[in-house]
Amino acid sequence: MKHRLLLFALVPVMCICFSGCTHYTQEDADRITAKGTEMMQTWLDTNMPGAEMKECSAFIDNMKYTSREYLFDYAVGRITLDGKEAVFAIDTVTGAVYFENDPAEKEKLNRTAADFLYKTMGITPEGSEDSFECYVLAPFRDETHELNAYQFDYGFDFGLPAGVEDLEAFVRDPASRPLLYVQANITLSDETDLAAYDFAAFEKLSEECGMLFGSIRIESGSQISQRQTREWSTTATFSEYGRWIERDDVYFTGCVRTREEKRHDLTGEMTVSDRRFDPQQDLVFEETETGYRYYLPGEDWKEGFYICAREGSGMLNYNYIHYFYGNVADFIAGEYAPDEKEGTELLWRKLPNGDYVLSAKEDDTAKYFTHAGTLKRAE
Repeated sequence: MKHRLLLFALVPVMCICFSGCTHYTQEDADRITAKGTEMMQTWLDTNMPGAEMKECSAFIDNMKYTSREYLFDYAVGRITLDGKEAVFAIDTVTGAVYFENDPAEKEKLNRTAADFLYKTMGITPEGSEDSFECYVLAPFRDETHELNAYQFDYGFDFGLPAGVEDLEAFVRDPASRPLLYVQANITLSDETDLAAYDFAAFEKLSEECGMLFGSIRIESGSQISQRQTREWSTTATFSEYGRWIERDDVYFTGCVRTREEKRHDLTGEMTVSDRRFDPQQDLVFEETETGYRYYLPGEDWKEGFYICAREGSGMLNYNYIHYFYGNVADFIAGEYAPDEKEGTELLWRKLPNGDYVLSAKEDDTAKYFTHAGTLKRAE
């Protein structure tokens, strides 16, 4: 599964709109603009003689899920040199300068950072569609000029800080560089056990590599571990897939274990759940006069399943019409009107191993069963 890369765009602010939702003053914005202009001009005089500054202004962004605008300690703008234009950002506290990503440089950064991560993990990815993407997460401060770790999802989608000459040395020395924001999909050999990749393991890996995992997903055979940072929470999950129930020549497959560890990054509060599928409590599958009925009674078990059959199974003698019911309690109580529900026609599709999976006729995809429903034998 591809995950979307969070984009942190730098937009020069030429004018500041005041309303009741702002979290800064015009004087603050003017101060940062003036300081940034002076510091950037000094940097250009020393490092890029001949460059001309075209504009510079304070950087203001909207904090997610709030109506306030916050002023950061960065100034952004444009310069020209030898007829070419570049967009810059300068940290008015540290003097660090960043320029927009160069595609070739960014690809080299991705390769170098990926090699460092994989070596630290002691792995060799095997997926043909694996992906790795990162960028330097320039630190920022709020209106009190204090760094706030929980505000990780704001930074600059820029390249390396100006002056970096040895990329590999830069990447492999996390103690002396900014964080790298990472999005990655990794596939390991089927026999690799991923259960050890819990919240603490990802935290340790993040610290060792100096990487903030916006989203990292590791897949191995029947297991998936992933870590995500979203808004003000960090989550690590582990899922294992296998067979739920096997009856004669029919078996159900789905998630057999799901673990979630979630930290609220403002308060530090942790919530942990670790649930395994219980065939006695989590699924009811019964034969009826016209086919079958099923429901998942466990309120804390949200996973679904697929229905598979081997050659010779009696279920293969029929196709089915599926009627879905989202309200499990009403379904159990019999408070539903089957005639008012629109059914979905299902057919059997052969799998590479010779078995069959019940699939939607419309698009031939395996049917994922959740909540409650009935399977009526098609005439």
